[in-house]
Amino acid sequence: MISTLSSPDSRTALITGAGGQSGYWLGQELEASGRRVVRASGGSGDVSLPFDDGDGIRAVLEACRPDEIYHLACPSQLQDTARFERDVFQMSVDTVLVFLRWIEERSQKTRFFFAGSSEIFGFPRVTPQDESTEPSPTHPYAFAKLAGQHLVRYFREGKGVFAVTGILYNHESHLRRADFVSKRIVSGVAAIVTGRESLLELGNLKAVRDWTHASDFAKGFRMSLEAGRPGDYVFASGRGRTVEDFCRVAFESVDLDFRDYVRESSRLFRSDSPLPRVGDIHRAQGELGWTPRRVFEEWVGEMVEMEITRQRELRE
Repeated sequence: MISTLSSPDSRTALITGAGGQSGYWLGQELEASGRRVVRASGGSGDVSLPFDDGDGIRAVLEACRPDEIYHLACPSQLQDTARFERDVFQMSVDTVLVFLRWIEERSQKTRFFFAGSSEIFGFPRVTPQDESTEPSPTHPYAFAKLAGQHLVRYFREGKGVFAVTGILYNHESHLRRADFVSKRIVSGVAAIVTGRESLLELGNLKAVRDWTHASDFAKGFRMSLEAGRPGDYVFASGRGRTVEDFCRVAFESVDLDFRDYVRESSRLFRSDSPLPRVGDIHRAQGELGWTPRRVFEEWVGEMVEMEITRQRELRE
């Protein structure tokens, strides 16, 4: 077993998907801890990482010799297209295999983090879910993430690689993409406040999600690679909230009652599990000392405030 990481200072950390929400917050977290951060993506960042070229990936790894690799890059729109299926399996399986083989063969001191997903639980049979809950994937994204998680476990248990999977639930911030319900809500509040809209249409207001601020997850990612031993960890708030709860808090942050502005639309409904996906974070709490710190009401209000500012600046 690889020993505990005692001094992360001056270590080099490679982040894939660095241009996304999680990559932004993780970069901030790692730089604050003293790491040298190399941001990688398919076409921008400090280095360009060719996800469809194993030899190209290995060349990048040889050039920067990272002590830590955080593999966050992956399409996540859950599109039902052949291209999406190809890309999600490429980034969650093929690229993961390249990284892990390189660590095994060329840099056994390097530690690896894979961004998994609670989507592997599909329509869960129990709630909350922990690391031992039986997976039940229902679409290609979930199957790909589960395959990547199994690869990580194989190299960890069979090859001695320090490899971690984070099983990630919903994580939010002002950088969230517009197609997620959290961002649709805060964008709708901002549009109403700035006079651009008068109503916000949403799907099932009773749908339950487990929301956490993305900066809390970034701390968990770092802590998982500083641990004495590698494992899989659920990262979540540990609490389910409804879409209605999110609406209420978002509108209250600007002194409005969501019931005056939100309309439920059946055309926006999607199938949802009878048992919600809510994460059990006891392992991360016990083994890593991690727990989310950001208060739900505060960071939702922060998202609304920042979106109002953004929309007003666009109008000027």
